[in-house]
Amino acid sequence: LSDANERSGRINMSGGVDHFSLQCFERAIGLREFFTSKVGALPNTDAEFALESFDESLWDEGNMNCYVAMLMLLERKDEETSASHEYKGEEKSWKVGHKFGFGDDSSERSDRIKEGDSLLTKEDVLFRIGLLQAKSGQYKDAIKSFQEAEDLTVLRLGTSDHPIVMSILINLGNAYRNIAVVSSSKNKESLRDKAITCYSE
Repeated sequence: LSDANERSGRINMSGGVDHFSLQCFERAIGLREFFTSKVGALPNTDAEFALESFDESLWDEGNMNCYVAMLMLLERKDEETSASHEYKGEEKSWKVGHKFGFGDDSSERSDRIKEGDSLLTKEDVLFRIGLLQAKSGQYKDAIKSFQEAEDLTVLRLGTSDHPIVMSILINLGNAYRNIAVVSSSKNKESLRDKAITCYSE
């Protein structure tokens, strides 16, 4: 079911139905997260019988694909919103470039993305991408994702003194620490200092 939602998301994305594509990707991720959170509670025998072909790494890859696609959609939304706004009553929305030819520009269209179409914000997606990158040992890429997630989160919240920001910084510090472990002695101290800074903020 999660894979079907991911495929549906890609089909709708290629067709320009961005709001539905976002929702499909979110459902795919949500189903996988729900399933994996419950697997540990199953008896080993049952889990082994029911999940013969289950491979978490494949789902990590699928989730990464979903996050990358969602990031593209959300960035496209930002670009469209900054370029031009379309209003219908008091509700602000935006239209994707793909046009189906339904009615005129002021009519209600199914390919718009509106506030609330996505449960995850751009910073949420970047943070989750960073977690998957760190999980697979891509610490430099994870650092970039965490830093961008931190910047956007602080901008949205208006403060860095918040549990969400603290969570991002802890994971950013962990990434620096893990790079330090395998780095040369020349860079080790600098990376450790960066990790300590993240932990102490």
